[in-house]
Amino acid sequence: MNVYTAEQKDNSPFVKLDHNEHRFQFRGESRPENAQKFFQFIIEWIEEYDKLIWYIKDISKKKVEAVCEFNLDYFNSTSAKFILDIIKAFQAIQASNQETFNIVFEWHHDKLDEDMKESGLEYADMVNSEFVFVIND
Repeated sequence: MNVYTAEQKDNSPFVKLDHNEHRFQFRGESRPENAQKFFQFIIEWIEEYDKLIWYIKDISKKKVEAVCEFNLDYFNSTSAKFILDIIKAFQAIQASNQETFNIVFEWHHDKLDEDMKESGLEYADMVNSEFVFVIND
């Protein structure tokens, strides 16, 4: 399994999925022209990561503390659906590996961006995982 990095472009966010550090980052604007293609690889990567967690559970018996950071300036409605898919995919890993895997979602937003804060609150209400809200300076 490789660390996946996608550089930020005009319409797509910076993405870093690091299985070594158990840290997953999404930053910038998310309105890719082909959202299905952009996000499909990310979902597949998370499915592979799930297999890695099973391996860690069987071999080391140590608990993985993971962080998924969403620091988005803007996302369109298509991206919103895929963001929920990402959150649910990580939550499914947590649900099936409760003793060995915990994930915290960090939802970053600007102090005055009530819409972005509200989006994070809506995601938090939809899933049974810990959300931490971080105000950007």
